[in-house]
Amino acid sequence: MSVLYSGSTLKINLKAIADNYFILKAKAGGREIAAVVKANAYGLGVEKVAPVLKEAGCKLFFVANLDEALELREILPSSDIAVLNGVIKGQGKFFAENNIIPVLNSMEQIDLWSKTFNQKPSMIHVDSGMNRLGIPIDEYEKVINSGKLEKLNVKLILSHLACADEKKNTKNVEQLNIVRKVAELTPNFKISFANSSGIFLGKDYHFDIVRPGIALYGGNPIPNSLNPMKNVVEITANILQIRNIDSEETVGYGATYILDKGSKIATLPIGYADGYFRVFGNRSYCAINGKKVPVVGRVSMDLITIDITSIKDEINIGDEVEILGANVKLDELVELAETIDYEVLTSLGSRYRRIYTN
Repeated sequence: MSVLYSGSTLKINLKAIADNYFILKAKAGGREIAAVVKANAYGLGVEKVAPVLKEAGCKLFFVANLDEALELREILPSSDIAVLNGVIKGQGKFFAENNIIPVLNSMEQIDLWSKTFNQKPSMIHVDSGMNRLGIPIDEYEKVINSGKLEKLNVKLILSHLACADEKKNTKNVEQLNIVRKVAELTPNFKISFANSSGIFLGKDYHFDIVRPGIALYGGNPIPNSLNPMKNVVEITANILQIRNIDSEETVGYGATYILDKGSKIATLPIGYADGYFRVFGNRSYCAINGKKVPVVGRVSMDLITIDITSIKDEINIGDEVEILGANVKLDELVELAETIDYEVLTSLGSRYRRIYTN
């Protein structure tokens, strides 16, 4: 859908994404950075984001499934693209024909790939404690001892941290010890272990290649600490209506907020269909000219209302209101919604007028 006349705007700073790439590369001691661009580059537009990361020096990109990989192949004809979910029956030829690398997550996927495409590049995911995808370390040893590993063209062994955003969690060290064992069993293979937060756990977690996702897009890889990444996303909305309240009134569905006499409210064209969560009603805020104003009443599908009584400057219909940006931080919205920054970004809808800046 082409969006030309929306009253809400999503601004994406591509230079900030490139800057974040270099911040992470420095933090990883110069290790290779493989960018995770699944879910449409975390909702920000893979067709715009991926070329910027390639220009910054990224050679390897991870996506979730084959559809995402085929889309990305159209954008990046020569880059290495790997599919985290691996390959299932009937898909192998599409991987091979488009030079897409499967991450083999099970004995079944290893056998499937080995039968026909064993000379094509692949990766193997060893589960170090997530218990989601990947083969356990004992099965990995069986793969080695059976000779199956020698028959594959394995480019990378990867594993995934379960609690990297909790630096003191003992699970991190437990997983690290398993990955170290993987490195001992197959010392000639490159290893990728650290995600965004994992990069900040220290050099022991870096190995050969790190795989940041959310941090590239401005998400905080070290929760409850100052965000070291540059802000990438700004959301604004233009005022649709301003109303002066002459007597005590309620606002919005369910009449959940009572407005005092003399209040002034503004209605904005953004709602839960745009990824502005319903939970923000009566608890979040926006900003006008750098000053925060509360969201009052429930969030509707297409609209929210804000109390602008405290703003003494002249405010008019059509004026721009900050929803997310310099004064309303992503971390703050994450805390208010009791969620994670991944969910906030990937929930952004398709109705914004998108502006990409450098």
